[in-house]
Amino acid sequence: MANGPAATPRRAEATCGYAVVMTTCLGALACGSYDFERVRGEADAYARSYLSSVDSAPSRAADFLDREFFPTDPPWILLGAVNAELGKLRSLKPETVKVTTGLNRSGEMFVELAYQAEHAEGSSAVNVILRRSSGDAAWSVRGHVVSYESLTIALAEEADRFLEGYFASLADREFDTALNLYSESFFRGVPADEWHASLAATRDTLGRPGNRSLIEADVGGNVLTGAAVISLEYTVAYENRLVIERFVVVRASRDQPKEIHSHEISTDQVETKSAKQ
Repeated sequence: MANGPAATPRRAEATCGYAVVMTTCLGALACGSYDFERVRGEADAYARSYLSSVDSAPSRAADFLDREFFPTDPPWILLGAVNAELGKLRSLKPETVKVTTGLNRSGEMFVELAYQAEHAEGSSAVNVILRRSSGDAAWSVRGHVVSYESLTIALAEEADRFLEGYFASLADREFDTALNLYSESFFRGVPADEWHASLAATRDTLGRPGNRSLIEADVGGNVLTGAAVISLEYTVAYENRLVIERFVVVRASRDQPKEIHSHEISTDQVETKSAKQ
């Protein structure tokens, strides 16, 4: 880690056409002053040019990408689906922008811009992440995430079918099979043997899982890689108790299997079944 005391993150808010503007400093040595309005304006212009190119000529849009992060052209997995479903891009309404400075003296900076996009036949939520390696370097695109209703429905249904395997394994006490559905990053936070014991305790306490009802789904699809992050929140009727259960299911790319990245079981806001009868 960097020498010296870490700086307390700084946050500033403004409007300037966006609902919320956040500026965060990540290190004590990197909190130099800069012209926020100029940075915002440059980043917004670059993101709009990139999105216009994506909409009209993906081969040109590749010129906007961060080649340290994308050494070869990306597969543009979702691009055809977006164009087929929503049609051509018509307008972009800015919503939020977040500026993050780097941990070194070079002036490295990341800017995340969120837009509400209007297309010929619908709308979408778009996030573009830009990087500038130094104060006088050009911007480049590091990330591009899109979300819209039919994509949310389709990916939520896919993730729900995937989670059938989890609930079936839990019901049959096949805890090792259930563990195989989780990502490596999940077990960096909770060791596998501890989660195995937790699943066993859940099964013993709550009983066999029954019907579940989807409360909310939140989906983001990465246009550049085909990756998807799907957040699902359920009410699940176990034998002994109704619980709120939340999952984040991640697919690293379109040809990769889905994995459980995050999992939370909450009984705080629901009653036992016996209490309701």
